[in-house]
Amino acid sequence: MRRGVPSANETWGNKVAILAGDYLFARASWISAQVGGEVPGALADAIAQVVQGQVNELSTTYDPSRSEEQYITTIGGKTASLLEVSVRLGARLAGCSDETVDALKDFGWAFGYAFQVADDLLDLTASEKELGKPPGTDLRDGVYTLPVIYAVEAEPSVAKLLGSPEVDVDGFRDITFRTGGFDRAIAKASGYVDEALGALEKTPPCEARTTLERLTRLIVDRVPVP
Repeated sequence: MRRGVPSANETWGNKVAILAGDYLFARASWISAQVGGEVPGALADAIAQVVQGQVNELSTTYDPSRSEEQYITTIGGKTASLLEVSVRLGARLAGCSDETVDALKDFGWAFGYAFQVADDLLDLTASEKELGKPPGTDLRDGVYTLPVIYAVEAEPSVAKLLGSPEVDVDGFRDITFRTGGFDRAIAKASGYVDEALGALEKTPPCEARTTLERLTRLIVDRVPVP
């Protein structure tokens, strides 16, 4: 399940889902080529960073020793780079000044980091109805996110509970709360939110800025706190 509906690969199979994704990338590349300027190069670079981020994630699958640095590098590639290029090119194509483009570039990075950390927290704490997919998917898939990394740092003995798809999701959720892993991770997300809002303060006041500020504050507000 993804966003409350069966995923593409569940409905049509892996081959069709992958080919559909390839087609969408091809169409996006064609559209960016029509725009010209820095757009095609920027999008190509962002796609490369997304793929590299995903490769980095695969290299630490089911590894309880995954570090915070490895995690941050991964989400920088697979999430923050995509948000950064979106707002940067949006600002550039809207004719914003170089100063505004630079500020929004910084905003995109911080927003992307905050979003991914919060999303990983939601995978542990939200219900299936709230997520639109089964909770605990990352744990079962061996993708150990920031609250889990912090929990292992605080209490190394819990690493023995990881390393396979057969993990007690509810039990490990409780461990992240008990060890402070959840609190540290949400504080990290909140720090990125502050960075994003600080970057927005360098842009001209307008309706678009107000909307981005509202979206940024929602990132952490939507995470259920036990």
